[in-house]
Amino acid sequence: MTVSNKGSGSKNVSGWVCPRCQRHFRSRNQAHSCMITDISSHFINKNDKVWKTYECLMAVFSPKAGIKITPVKNAIIISAKSTFLALKPKKEYLEIEFLLNQELDEFPVYKTFRVSKNKVAHFVKAGSPDDIEGRLIQLILSAFELNLR
Repeated sequence: MTVSNKGSGSKNVSGWVCPRCQRHFRSRNQAHSCMITDISSHFINKNDKVWKTYECLMAVFSPKAGIKITPVKNAIIISAKSTFLALKPKKEYLEIEFLLNQELDEFPVYKTFRVSKNKVAHFVKAGSPDDIEGRLIQLILSAFELNLR
């Protein structure tokens, strides 16, 4: 179920808390899914490389404090102050979506779209743990750092 947070909810220092799923958001109007799942459900009937790619990517963040992992109906959401990374396991690859403050039209990014005046979503397909390296790690860490500002 996707909800738009226009109803009542509690305010806290970091923004708004959805009264249904208790997730924290910066904006009261943040649309989201309240259907919390478990991570393993995202990898049913997927190639084993997809799980290994996920594990490799998550190892990038293991030393980072304040990372929250929330598996919802159609993605695994990674957030710090707010969402900066969404992981969507597909049958043969892991689709990685991250937010930057500028549009980059370079490999490994295959698609972008402007989310707001200051944020652009970038999409990457990672088919194996070998794809989690170099430039991709730099881009994702840039998204993380931008999220902390």
